[in-house]
Amino acid sequence: MQLTVLHAAVIETLWGVPDSPEDVHYEDSPTRAVRQVQEFGGIAVLVAPPRQADLQNAATAGLRLPRKSTSFGPKPHPGLVLRLLDED
Repeated sequence: MQLTVLHAAVIETLWGVPDSPEDVHYEDSPTRAVRQVQEFGGIAVLVAPPRQADLQNAATAGLRLPRKSTSFGPKPHPGLVLRLLDED
């Protein structure tokens, strides 16, 4: 999976950057990612989000995915209360 290779081979091994929230930031918008680089420096690596098949293949192969790589949106509002319609 491209995200695993990106993190293990490029970010951690080649560039020597630890995979920590202080060092690696995630953005779901290419525009915001480029703006972050312009404002604070660094490098933006734009990748397509993983497909369901990618996640299944990675899990089957026993790969550990980088943090945030399986964080999907949109998320429900934090104050939203969900209730089952069928109480059985």
